Amino acid sequence: MVNDKELGIWGQHAMKDTQGSEIIPELNPEKNDIIIEKKWYSGFVDTELPAILKKMGADTLIFVGVSTDICVQNNVGHAYFSGYRTIIPQDCTASIDEAAHEQALKYMKSIYGAEITTSEKVL
Repeated sequence: MVNDKELGIWGQHAMKDTQGSEIIPELNPEKNDIIIEKKWYSGFVDTELPAILKKMGADTLIFVGVSTDICVQNNVGHAYFSGYRTIIPQDCTASIDEAAHEQALKYMKSIYGAEITTSEKVL
């Protein structure tokens, strides 16, 4: 993406069709899954995600992925300010730095009211 502001900060990382951005087989999309390609830290920016969630009548969102302290935190923030209840299975998120991961979880819980839990409890 030519105008990707993230490239200036992080360099090329987890970008579509690059090494490391592949979806693991266990998470391959199924026939009726909706796929949204995010362009920034948050999937709520410049995508159809807000409209899709509204149309679905969603009220609770579960967030997983990397990086806890960047992309996950930005998505949870957007969800919070959009009125959604947020859940984060902490064993389904990660960061390059464990301290940053833990701090992000604490921040999302205290500032955004996110429910921090485990994948076992979510499933």
